[in-house]
Amino acid sequence: MLFFLFFLLTTPFCCVIEGIIVGYLSVYYLFVLFALPMSVTLFYLMFQYVYSPDKKFSPHFLMGPMLNWNKIKIMGMDCFLIRWLLARNMFSFFCLIVIIVCLIF
Repeated sequence: MLFFLFFLLTTPFCCVIEGIIVGYLSVYYLFVLFALPMSVTLFYLMFQYVYSPDKKFSPHFLMGPMLNWNKIKIMGMDCFLIRWLLARNMFSFFCLIVIIVCLIF
């Protein structure tokens, strides 16, 4: 499961880098690497969930916006939603960066 997750999280970045190396994409597409820390953090959180599921995490700046976190903790859904919201933010930022670069350059 973790191998598949690692493959799923790194494939978009590898495709962009390969497209730049081959000359198909502009160098400005390297801006998508700003979403890479989110991908690494998501893999780390999933790795921790597999090997120590009781460990608690709290959101930080690099994870993107996670509104109403105190309410989420009170409801007891923080273990699930931190991973869900991080995956959402990573996907959103990746796509937003690609759209902006595509429109500008």
